[in-house]
Amino acid sequence: MFGIGGFEIALIAIVALLLFGPDKIPQILQTVRKAVDLYSDARSQVTEVVNTQIITPEEQEMLKDPLGLKGVKSSVDSMLTPQRSSLYTQDAAESAQGGSDTSSESAEQQAAPRSSAAGSIWASLEQDKENG
Repeated sequence: MFGIGGFEIALIAIVALLLFGPDKIPQILQTVRKAVDLYSDARSQVTEVVNTQIITPEEQEMLKDPLGLKGVKSSVDSMLTPQRSSLYTQDAAESAQGGSDTSSESAEQQAAPRSSAAGSIWASLEQDKENG
């Protein structure tokens, strides 16, 4: 709790006991509890006012995704998933047929059907892997 361990809490309790005495400690704890309750009530009221009267529902949706990247991520994932799976199946088929006899020509043949930028990047990565 707040970076304070058990030893520190015990030390604070002993110092408080010595300073205030056993008669005042329950009153102090009740006062602290009331202050914490008032703080939490005030915080919840402020949060409610901000969410209902200051920030509109449209702005709340915008705050969840301020740059609007959720739609972009799903569209990129949908574009890349078929290409990646087709590469994996092609690699597995080539490995099963002839082992690791791949050349830069086969990488160019694999890259030919792809017309997107992601496909060309993927093909260049495959060529780098084969060459180095």
